[in-house]
Amino acid sequence: MNGFREWLAWQLRDKSPLGAYDLPDQRDYTPKKMFGGITNYPPQIYAGAVHINLLGRFYARNQGNIQNCTSQALTAGMQIQAEKGRYYFKKTDNLVGNHDVLPEELWQDQFVNYEGTYGTANAKLGDYLQNALKTARHRGVLSIIDGKLVVLKLKSYGSIKNSEVDAWLERGHTIFTGSEWVLGLNGGRYTSFNKYGFLFSKNESGVKKAGGHAFLLIGRTIEKSKIMLNSHGERWGLFKNGTAMINEKKLKECFTKYIFTLDWDHLENQLAVEDYRAREVDNYRTSRP
Repeated sequence: MNGFREWLAWQLRDKSPLGAYDLPDQRDYTPKKMFGGITNYPPQIYAGAVHINLLGRFYARNQGNIQNCTSQALTAGMQIQAEKGRYYFKKTDNLVGNHDVLPEELWQDQFVNYEGTYGTANAKLGDYLQNALKTARHRGVLSIIDGKLVVLKLKSYGSIKNSEVDAWLERGHTIFTGSEWVLGLNGGRYTSFNKYGFLFSKNESGVKKAGGHAFLLIGRTIEKSKIMLNSHGERWGLFKNGTAMINEKKLKECFTKYIFTLDWDHLENQLAVEDYRAREVDNYRTSRP
């Protein structure tokens, strides 16, 4: 019965908007399941009203006219976690080589209905946040980590509440989410952010809705405004670094907010054992239709 309901909900979904929308799934992880209870949550690495920027340097890629914002945002978060893993999560050795989690690889796989995934990507309409997460967990993403070609997977992911966003940012987690994308007048032209660098809200007067869009929350300011990383290039945004700001009102308009953890054991095994890494990469390549 539940399978039929999921199928019916999918058939009746809104097919009109471009970009990313949410497809909640009650079977997905919660933070408690991810870490085995609240007592095992990662400790906060920042405390108090501090400015948090998890990037170190920016990965503001440009998706161009491709509707792959879900893969762009999620792979950016995976790359940040891989590079900062030892510092934030006390896992793995220092990864000193170059790193590149490839959004194009994830996007290709989001079109395919692998075991455990939806295969819901559409070249014109985009995809759901959920399908990107499920694909990265069950299928993995072909990536360059520490200078080696590997298959990088998520171990788990879970949704968090608006009231928990600051705490998880302070634990070193980026947050994968999205919202309705709206354009408003800024300096006589329509942009997605106002003259102060904040994304427009869908309830502001004079805005135009432009579909759904996925992005990554990467930190907050002293005033607790959230910092989001976009995929419209390095010159996008008020600060010309690929980022914009989100206030509390806009945060409440965002879709489900997901934290995630990498499968560190799977990654470490690939980096340590050449034959195992070669098999994983070969299986990844040969299993794609």
